Order: sequence, then structure tokens, then C-alpha cells
Amino acid sequence: MKWIKIGLIIPSSNTTVEREFRFNEPEITVHTSRILLPDVTLKSLEMMERETERAAVELKTAKVDIIAYACTTGSLFKGPNHHEMIKQRIESKTGIRAIATSGAVINALRTLGAKRVLVVTPYIEELNAKEKQFLEAHGFDVIDIKGLGIIDNTEIGSLEPKYNYEYIMS
Repeated sequence: MKWIKIGLIIPSSNTTVEREFRFNEPEITVHTSRILLPDVTLKSLEMMERETERAAVELKTAKVDIIAYACTTGSLFKGPNHHEMIKQRIESKTGIRAIATSGAVINALRTLGAKRVLVVTPYIEELNAKEKQFLEAHGFDVIDIKGLGIIDNTEIGSLEPKYNYEYIMS
């Protein structure tokens, strides 16, 4: 069996991404490099982004097959092509194929044929506005965007899955 190795670049305070990969096939392994993110604010996301290449090089030493920059707002806050800029920086530094979360979201929404979206986030208004602008720049009609205003990433990671359903239905 050939192992498929996924490299993840995630915020230091993230407690959800690795947990979600438990649904992978057994031959897929996940290898993580963390970047300091004390809180989920624009200032902290900018600080985090400056360490992207370092984290990517760390993952290169594990000989991963692909590197995923797994931070949604961290890959869209600088505009509609931000995810592509991050992808290119990782690929040019490592020679390894890369993807960023917000680009994957766009691909998924297009695959589903979505045109209008309702967005629910745990984030503060400043980041929600960036996300709305990003989605609209990619041709989506954002019906509404609602956020909880949480900046503590570990608190975000503690939200139960039923939160999204309950929040949408309220």
C-alpha cells in the first residue's frame, strides 16, 4: 500500500482540522505544522501569514504529497486572489502542490452549482465582511452572513456541530 501524505498548515490554536481528518481512508496520513495564532483577528491572521513558508518547509521534510493551508479567513482576508497567492508561495518554496481552504470552498460551491449562499461563522464582523467580499468577488450572491463574534480559536473549536443547524434555524 502506498501512503498518501497530506501536510497541513494550521493555526496553533486550531483544535478542529486534525480531528476532521479521522474520516480519511486508512492509507491517508496527516502531518501538521502549526503557526502561532493567539486569536482570530485581522492582525493575528497577518502575523500568521508571515510564517507560511517556514511551516511549508517543515512539511517538505516529511515528504508530503500536498500541502493544505487550512485557515479559511487566513486565506481570503487580502482579497479574491489571496488563496492563490498563498498557494503559489508554498509551491515555489517547496516544489509541492498546495491548496488553501478558501479556494477549496470556492471549488466546492461551484461543484455543487451554488449561486446564492447563506454563511454562518463563529467570527467577528470585520472577518465576516472580508469573507462576504471574497465570495461575492467569486460570483456568489451572499444572502446573509452571520457570526458569533468569537476571537478565541479554542472556543471556536469547542462549538458543537449542532450549532450550525440551530443558528441557521433561529
